[in-house]
Amino acid sequence: RVTYINKIGVEQEVNRAKSYYTEAKSVASSIMSGLRIGRALDLNKAREVVNDCVDSLLRNDDALLLLTKLKHKDEYTAEHCLNVSILSAAFGKKLGLLEEEIRTLGLCGLLHDVGKSKVPVDILQKPGALTPEEYGIMQNHTNWGRDMLMALPKVVHATVDVAYNHHERLDGKGYPRGLVAYQIPYFAKVVAIVDTYDAITSNRVYDKGRSSMEALEIIHRCRGNQFDPDLTREFVLMIGIYPPGSIVEMKSGEVAIVIASNPRNRRKPKVMLVR
Repeated sequence: RVTYINKIGVEQEVNRAKSYYTEAKSVASSIMSGLRIGRALDLNKAREVVNDCVDSLLRNDDALLLLTKLKHKDEYTAEHCLNVSILSAAFGKKLGLLEEEIRTLGLCGLLHDVGKSKVPVDILQKPGALTPEEYGIMQNHTNWGRDMLMALPKVVHATVDVAYNHHERLDGKGYPRGLVAYQIPYFAKVVAIVDTYDAITSNRVYDKGRSSMEALEIIHRCRGNQFDPDLTREFVLMIGIYPPGSIVEMKSGEVAIVIASNPRNRRKPKVMLVR
């Protein structure tokens, strides 16, 4: 495992991180809308924005993690893909992966849901429960994602693995193939946890976003059946009690936003008073 430390403070990185986040979100949005009308996926542009985000994370991961908390319901798909990319890369840093692996993991996160561009919009944005037939179409996004990424001139095999397998479960009850623990690629196990966390904490057409703590409790409950237990433990430790972007009330009654975690004492993060 490689040990990474933040090289600069969150205040020094946040403006740069903001411009990277805006650019990457625009690319994520154009990828999904472009694929929907039959445009080719620009892998080089995707890799470029992911590399910018990873560079930022390696300097200071709190700045971009703070930005993943800014969510807009009507921009869910693009934001979700970008947030999964950032959180996956930050998780890779926490796991001590090599720098090139972190970059690949970030790219896998950005492209994990490209197959959803083939799902009809009325199913994708349906506010109520899906019928069994609609759910079957929705599940097919993993097959479509695999096919789209396999068709690229320079295929990145890890992205294919993740797009195809991020809904598999350790107990064999996932889809599309019902794989069991040892058959699921490592990066797909990582992205499966991150994907679930970001989905639970986001406002979607059919569900209100829940707190980070609630999401971690759900993921922790599903360890061993749905998620890899060791990875689950590492992810819970990474997000922590007060992740950047959390709104907290001080004992004095003042309200603050968490802007940076504190590795020496996770219960005393760095905050900015807002009222």
